[in-house]
Amino acid sequence: VNDNEGIGSLYVSGWLKRGPSGIIGTNIVDAKDTVLSIMEDLAASTVGRDCSNNGSGNGNGDGNERLKGGREGLDALLTERGVLKVDWKNYEKIDAKEKDPSRLRTSDQPREKITSLDEMLQLIK
Repeated sequence: VNDNEGIGSLYVSGWLKRGPSGIIGTNIVDAKDTVLSIMEDLAASTVGRDCSNNGSGNGNGDGNERLKGGREGLDALLTERGVLKVDWKNYEKIDAKEKDPSRLRTSDQPREKITSLDEMLQLIK
């Protein structure tokens, strides 16, 4: 989502992108599409702006220049902004908890999804 209301670039995937429908395979396609959008915006230098002034930047050169480092630059920017990232290691923590036999309602159930964002974030902190 790109707008002039101060949000800047906002990227979503899965249910946030299309509503509560679909399965894991659908979410993977959405995630790949979202990552492609992020990478295209990084290449075009349209992300990383200072959004405090309607996304227009503050003119001191600290926005797009930080993203020239590719993935490492993006990781550094997210860390600087205090964004909690769900990397592969954190995903595996969530995955293991969802597959924990004590959470399952039946022996045929492969997992019980965690639907609380707070519960997920507590797992990865």
